[in-house]
Amino acid sequence: MTTQGGPWARKNQTLYPHLPAGTGGIPQASIALLDQVRALDVRRVNAYLGSLEPEIFTLIRNNLLQLFGQDHTP
Repeated sequence: MTTQGGPWARKNQTLYPHLPAGTGGIPQASIALLDQVRALDVRRVNAYLGSLEPEIFTLIRNNLLQLFGQDHTP
């Protein structure tokens, strides 16, 4: 996730969904970088950022499934 956007973030909001400030407790407007997803070692997590509303979680989940070439129908 980043707060630094650019033309690249506006071109593909499927890959870079925008999260308004306050979303899930996130203090600044941010962009989820779905193309930078990787396995996360829980030992590296050092802070709780917040949680996502179900609609935003579903948007991100569906976009990740599309990125991985999976069907995203329930």
